[in-house]
Amino acid sequence: MISFSRSEYERVIYERVKEIPFQLCPLEGNEFSVLVCDPQNASGLTLQIVHERFHHASLGLGELLGHYISGEKPTGVLEIEEILPVGTILTGVGKLTLNNKGEMTLEAPEDGCTYFLTLSGYEDLLHQQESIAHFWRGAALFFGALGTVVVCIAMYRAYQRYKEKHKRQDRLDEQQIQPPDFDEEPVDSERLCVICISRTRECVILPCGHVCCCFLCYQALPNKMCPMCRCNIERVVPLFQI
Repeated sequence: MISFSRSEYERVIYERVKEIPFQLCPLEGNEFSVLVCDPQNASGLTLQIVHERFHHASLGLGELLGHYISGEKPTGVLEIEEILPVGTILTGVGKLTLNNKGEMTLEAPEDGCTYFLTLSGYEDLLHQQESIAHFWRGAALFFGALGTVVVCIAMYRAYQRYKEKHKRQDRLDEQQIQPPDFDEEPVDSERLCVICISRTRECVILPCGHVCCCFLCYQALPNKMCPMCRCNIERVVPLFQI
């Protein structure tokens, strides 16, 4: 079974930008005006759509085969024309300078700050920027706190592993080195292991039948020979003493 996925997307085929120098004048009075430079690079500039037409695709046989092979099928071409009408009320925020001709110009700041040309008023623009700043500040605080919590959890788990490792090491050390218990009754020397002389005899060595060592010393024998008669040990049977 072959399944096909369908997705729609738009691609700009041709774009032509034509700029005409314009000036911003105050709403009240005409004492001075500001020449706007490079308006296309300004943020927040919204143009008005004055022409929009969709042309359906009419494809030939060769184009249909090519689109069938490539997996893309164009539906048509959308033609849009946008302009900034004369008399539009704009708010500009940027670098205000006086050029050699004595004209006031508004352009993008040289320090990399955002250049604004928007239909909103100055107060609305300021409120929008403050909202964005509050959002990013809150996101930074949230992720900073989240990172701190993650680091604390990782350090706590590492500390717990460190403590557990040392506890296991201490238990092993206690098992390997056990101080003598003077409260217990002394063990008969004939029942002590002939190798370590500290633990009781726990196993019967076969085939010789000697009962002479504990199980730990039997495991430590390098050549698996009876420490009493030096015969080869075939098997060992545990000894239960009452």
